[in-house]
Amino acid sequence: HQERTTPPPPPIRGALGALLLANLAGAAWQVRDRQVEPASALLWSSKGGTTELAAATVRRWAPWRPELALYEARTLAVGSRRDEALAEVRSVVADHPSDADALRAASRLLLALGDGDQALAAADRAVEEARWDWRNHATRARVMTVVDRERAAAAWHDAIEAGSPRSTYEEAWAVLPVGLYWVDAVQGSGNRQDAALGAFLLRKGDPEAAVLAYEEAAFDAPGVMHPGYVDALLALDRLDQAEQVVALARSRHPEDPAWIAREARLREKQLRWGDASALWMSIARRDPKAALRSVETAVQEGGPENGLRILLRMQTDGFRLDTNLHLKRAQLQARAGLRDECVRDIASSGLLDNKFTRKRAEKAIQDCRRMPEDPPR
Repeated sequence: HQERTTPPPPPIRGALGALLLANLAGAAWQVRDRQVEPASALLWSSKGGTTELAAATVRRWAPWRPELALYEARTLAVGSRRDEALAEVRSVVADHPSDADALRAASRLLLALGDGDQALAAADRAVEEARWDWRNHATRARVMTVVDRERAAAAWHDAIEAGSPRSTYEEAWAVLPVGLYWVDAVQGSGNRQDAALGAFLLRKGDPEAAVLAYEEAAFDAPGVMHPGYVDALLALDRLDQAEQVVALARSRHPEDPAWIAREARLREKQLRWGDASALWMSIARRDPKAALRSVETAVQEGGPENGLRILLRMQTDGFRLDTNLHLKRAQLQARAGLRDECVRDIASSGLLDNKFTRKRAEKAIQDCRRMPEDPPR
């Protein structure tokens, strides 16, 4: 007996079709609530050449929704129908003069289509409708960066002042790389944004402005301390002030590895190599880079032999040496004239058996063999 499979009865097929359409409609209707690009929802139901058809079809369900019109314009642009796309976007701007979200999206699309003047006008209108929304300010600043670069710095200042996140700082810096200008933008914006700008400015090589940003953060939230503040002070060689900050932070957070690391860096600046090495060693199990730093500072205090003693102590305490520590040991052994030990330890470390570390290990062995038995001190 052969079992036959029969298709589901018409009511079930109809129910499945209705469910599928309901899911698609729900995705389109929830676009704005979830702040998702219409493309994300509509492309679920379209593949390849059916994208334009899907856009037009879904738009007919809700022709008054600007995000669907903008998505249709985007599909027209992708299909090399630029003039039609521009007309569609301009109609959205005209029909929704008070919808900041629609104006912001239209501005971006107009800029991509090459109509910078209309893009700037739409962005200006979006800012007027919702000055509290940093996204409107950031969109206007991006448009000005392309259309009117002389005014772009002021626009980015407004965007950061409105709360534009750290992901936009790079764009603002590209327009005007002056740290103090951006510090002025974050005044009164809160501890988190002040500190984020301070960290950014420090990475950009402007520690003076970074210090001001961190001090603004401390003013906004006196109980919150930022390790990056110490980094900025050390970059300016303001060691006495860094000492005060580190002492206060260590009294509040004695086991915090971030503050232990800042004290270690301060001791390095003070040429107190032994203290720095001990501090790095205290957090070596939590931070592999600290272990290497501990060895390097020990070498500063007592030469390669002292660094080798630190490595031996690590192994005695059960510390597993990583690739960088193995190679550092080989380097120190070569400097100390221990060529045979250097070659033997590298050979037994397993680095030659790993394709990712083999070249570095082979170079370390070559360096060991080139060193004299009794190198000059």
